[in-house]
Order: sequence, then structure tokens, then C-alpha cells
Amino acid sequence: FKVAAVICQIMATPASRLARAPSYPPTLFLHMPRDVRTAARVDAAVARLRAGGVDARAVVLEPLEITEGFFSEAMPGRVSPEASARMCGALAAAGLLDERGRLAVDPRRESARYARALRPFAGDDSLQADRSPIREELNRAYAMHEISAEHFPEALSFVEGHLGAAR
Repeated sequence: FKVAAVICQIMATPASRLARAPSYPPTLFLHMPRDVRTAARVDAAVARLRAGGVDARAVVLEPLEITEGFFSEAMPGRVSPEASARMCGALAAAGLLDERGRLAVDPRRESARYARALRPFAGDDSLQADRSPIREELNRAYAMHEISAEHFPEALSFVEGHLGAAR
């Protein structure tokens, strides 16, 4: 069978596979700007695929603002609007938000600081790296290297737009 399209998230296509660019399927890359190495590899992959006549595009998943509703909107039913507002305030009080309300410090590098700030409002969330829903949302908001459903409708439309060509 022929693959209609590829969605490649937070990584680039290996260069060895790009050597076969004309036979490579249409590809949509989703990546985060703070991961500069991946961003450069994605840019190179898009250029190489396009040079081979392949529909290749990149979507950048930008850092997200931590608003009072950020956590409750990202995790409905798990974090209440009240706890979400308190978490936002705690991050600001701990100096973990910049002037635009975005995370100023990488949650993966300053794990203990985030845990101290959020522990009083985290409920039964462990705040453990790669296990905690709250930590995963922090990673997504920081926009270094995290899987995200953001832009999923656009990615799905990209694949749907190529379904006829794959048959």
C-alpha cells in the first residue's frame, strides 16, 4: 500500500531516508522553536523534500502563555479552575513566568523549583517527570521538545488532502 502522508512531530526525518525524496510521501513536520537542533534539521528536511518535488511543510508549536485557566483548560476534570488560577499565581510568585506569562525556565532543567511551586495545588499528581500530566503540560507550554495535540486539525487536513493521491 502507499502512504498518503506523514506527520512527523518533534523530530526530523533521518537524512538517509531523504535520499529517496521523489518517492517520499508528503510530510508535515510539527516542531518546537526552543529545540534549535531539531528546528534546523526540520528546515533542512523540508528544503530537501521540496527540492525532490514532495509537498513538505513545517508548523512551529510556539511557547504557550500560562493563564489562570491554562491547567484547567488543558486537563478538564483533573484540575479545577480554582487550582489552575492558584498554580498560575504560584509560578509567577516563584519567578518561573516571564513578562508575557510564558515559562521563563525549562521545566525539565528546574524540576525541583516547579515542584515546590505547584505541590500545594497539584492534588494527587506526582509532578514526576514524564509521568505527571501537569509536568507534561509544562513541557508543552515551554515548547522545547514535547508531543502536542495543538494543530491536530491542520495536520489531519494535510493528510486528508493527500488521500486521493495515495490510491
